[in-house]
Amino acid sequence: DEFIRARGSEAFQAQVKSVLTPTAFILQFLARGVDMNNDQAKLTYLNAALKTIGKISNPVARAVYVKQLADTTGVPESALNQSLPAPQQAVPQQSSAPVSYQTAPVNQPVRPIDRYTAAQRQLLYYVWHDDLVMQRLKNAAFTFPAPHFQTLFTGWLDFLHEQPDGELAGFLDRVDPDLSGVAASVAMQVLPEATEATIDELIQTITSASTVERLQAIKQAITEAQRLGDKQKLGELTVQYVNL
Repeated sequence: DEFIRARGSEAFQAQVKSVLTPTAFILQFLARGVDMNNDQAKLTYLNAALKTIGKISNPVARAVYVKQLADTTGVPESALNQSLPAPQQAVPQQSSAPVSYQTAPVNQPVRPIDRYTAAQRQLLYYVWHDDLVMQRLKNAAFTFPAPHFQTLFTGWLDFLHEQPDGELAGFLDRVDPDLSGVAASVAMQVLPEATEATIDELIQTITSASTVERLQAIKQAITEAQRLGDKQKLGELTVQYVNL
């Protein structure tokens, strides 16, 4: 959201398409506005970037990002590698089958974003950043209505099962490319610290059957208005959809 407010939605979409992984997106986002001629600013950026890269276990990916960091800052790769944190080790699993976080392509969130979708994005953000929220939803067997949010939720739970001390950057690096844009937009939100009241309100919004039914009815009406070419009706319905 901070990136979108600063540069606009078109710039965000272009940025998402131009990067290979969410990790690359985060590194470029961290570098925004950094004066590489200012030693203190460069060191601050390097510390944050190395911490992000250090959470990646794949040695090839680490090498690629270190090279990119060296090209951006002018610091030799050898020096960066000396300061790079050791990769996190995965917890051995009983099954020999590899853990996969990839999924089949799913539909992207609708535009414009309504309160129902926004609530899911915010709740997923809190799941990623607050263990108490994550445990609450896990214990309640909570399900996100939108498939892409549910996939990211269950993927995060599986990731933590494999790596109990895993960090978000490491998880984002494993997200399927079809979900990388959604994951990045959720991760880059700037939200206040979660409170019980906030989480209650988000869950209420998401699970409200009446809200879902009204949204579906309005979406059907929008489709019909588009078919008939009724621009006035389409505008009225769009406003209702956003405000719901």
